[in-house]
Amino acid sequence: MLTAYLWSLFQESTVVDQEVVPYEIHEFTFAEIVAATDYFDPHAGVESDQSVTMYRGTLHDGREVAVRRIMDRQSSFLQEEFRTELEILPRLQHKHIVRLLGSCVTARKDQQQKKKRLLSWWRKEPKEPEWLTVYEYMENNTLFHHLHPDQGSTELSPVTVSWKTRIDVLLGVSRAIEHMHCHANPPIIHWNIKPANILFDASWVPRLSGFGSSVVWDMASEESGMTCTVTGTIGYIDPEYMTTRHVKPTNDVYSLGIMMLEVVTGRKVIEKDDQGDILPLTSFAVPIVEAGNIRGLLDTRPVPEPTPGQLRALENVARTARCCVKEKGKDRPAIPDIVANLETALELFCKDEPSSVHESPEHDTNVVFPSLPVNYKLIKLCYTNEFSSILFIQ
Repeated sequence: MLTAYLWSLFQESTVVDQEVVPYEIHEFTFAEIVAATDYFDPHAGVESDQSVTMYRGTLHDGREVAVRRIMDRQSSFLQEEFRTELEILPRLQHKHIVRLLGSCVTARKDQQQKKKRLLSWWRKEPKEPEWLTVYEYMENNTLFHHLHPDQGSTELSPVTVSWKTRIDVLLGVSRAIEHMHCHANPPIIHWNIKPANILFDASWVPRLSGFGSSVVWDMASEESGMTCTVTGTIGYIDPEYMTTRHVKPTNDVYSLGIMMLEVVTGRKVIEKDDQGDILPLTSFAVPIVEAGNIRGLLDTRPVPEPTPGQLRALENVARTARCCVKEKGKDRPAIPDIVANLETALELFCKDEPSSVHESPEHDTNVVFPSLPVNYKLIKLCYTNEFSSILFIQ
């Protein structure tokens, strides 16, 4: 009878989520974008390079927004990123994923009808085609900015000085990835998890962004992975992908593991040693984690120093990160396992924090399987409420 009951629960847990109806995004006119950014005022630029500029703006209804403007208008790669975000982001509604509000695409001047001269100069369409996306504005910059401030900067933030905040950030990002892998239908592989793509809103809630390289997961190819060419950031790209060219959810797990090590150590993903040689973060961190020397791993900026109980919580985070960056994807934990470990770590950390009141995590964390190798299966749901446990499909 028990076997039959467990099998029924398993069948319930393997039901595929119904396809999510994408939320509607607004098609902004170029005039609305111009008005929101004060005609792309350089002082409103919050980030810029030769290819893309981000502007801070205010819509007519008072909402603050971030406007991404493609500057290299001949780049087919940037245009493809633009289309990918428009396809994927409206499918993802989660408190730890940045929200896309709308877009604006203009045609070339010679493709448009002539405008009436009575229009004011700022309402005229641009001479060159424009590709613009509009997001909710994130007040407190990126995780990269807070982990690696400019040299000489004295700016402090909760991310800089608080271990609790750092664990909470990792938990929020892992929940966003869990939503994409386990609950989105079809599932989404982000493929560019890194601190520069983690934004903070006014309340310091982390939001995952940067979906231009994302891939819709073909569930029919779950055994071998999809063979395709995608772009990423050096240091965060899964080495297994470099060998196989197969895109799998475990690619995101690897990138998340690298970012976890970055958060724990405070080091950049690639640095130079005293001799000027390139030192990947894994070469520094993995041997220390395996030796159990947690104090030798930790960033020294957070205060106060962690208690022995809090050190155990941070060791949990570090060991989870080490599992995420294992060479073979099949040996890495599944994302629900990572979420459970981070929930446990945050709970342990807060229990040992003086005069702190910690809210219960979203999931029960009594059952955790940190060392279980998982052959990732995305068409299966991962939880059974009756047992507060995780079912892994080999």
